[in-house]
Amino acid sequence: KRQKVLEEAKKWVGQGKVSYVSGARNPAAGSADCSGFTQYVFKTSIGVQLGDWTGAQIGQGKQVPDIGRAQPGDLIFYENPNHVSIYLGNQKMIHIGDNKGVQITGLNYTARGQHMTQIRNVID
Repeated sequence: KRQKVLEEAKKWVGQGKVSYVSGARNPAAGSADCSGFTQYVFKTSIGVQLGDWTGAQIGQGKQVPDIGRAQPGDLIFYENPNHVSIYLGNQKMIHIGDNKGVQITGLNYTARGQHMTQIRNVID
């Protein structure tokens, strides 16, 4: 299941494939925000229905105590939460934010000065 999530998420990487639009939920239609992207990826790849926004998604699944125990496919939340990404492993994540489209970055998401606050396992 985890591999399916990662494969679906990686299909959308690249400038111009998906535009960041607040409240958008469908990368296949060309736009999504961070929680719309995670919602689409999980539903499309493994049939898991996530909430419509980061505040709903952070209440799903089980909390992972620290990044050392995170598995690829876990959700990583930032701040209160106002950003969510999918953990890829090896200190990398995939997410959409701002005007860069879906991208793979390190975990230190500081484009907006945000810090990791929680990790959730919504797969098993």
